[in-house]
Order: sequence, then structure tokens, then C-alpha cells
Amino acid sequence: MRAEEKYEISLLKKEKMNLLKLIDKKNEEKISLQSEVTKLRKNLAEEYLHYLSERDARKILIADLNELRYQREDMSLAQS
Repeated sequence: MRAEEKYEISLLKKEKMNLLKLIDKKNEEKISLQSEVTKLRKNLAEEYLHYLSERDARKILIADLNELRYQREDMSLAQS
């Protein structure tokens, strides 16, 4: 082989190694991002359940307050 061909082969091998390293790095980033997405989805689900619980508790509290108001009005009417 000529020197130029050997040099070109050497450059191509280096480029191949760099590209393989880049592929590995991108795969690691992909895995990291996938785990982050999984974590965020879990957190979102937990927050949503918390939101639903608070919403339900708020509805119950409003119903209780309304019931107390009606009882007070009934007592006022009964005393009149």
C-alpha cells in the first residue's frame, strides 16, 4: 500500500472510533433522558393523585359547611 492510502485508512479508523464514542455518548444520554422521563411521569402521577385528593376533600368540606349552614337556618326558623 502506498503511504497516502495508509494515512487515509488511519484517518478513517480514527473517525470511526470518534463516531463510535459519539454513538455511545448519545446512547447514554438517551438512557438518562428516558429515566428522567420515567421519574417525571411518576411524579406527575403522584401530584395528580394529590390534586384529586385535595379536590375531593374540598368538595366534602363545602358540603359539610353547606349542611351546617342549613342546620343553623333551620334552627333559627324553629326558634322564631
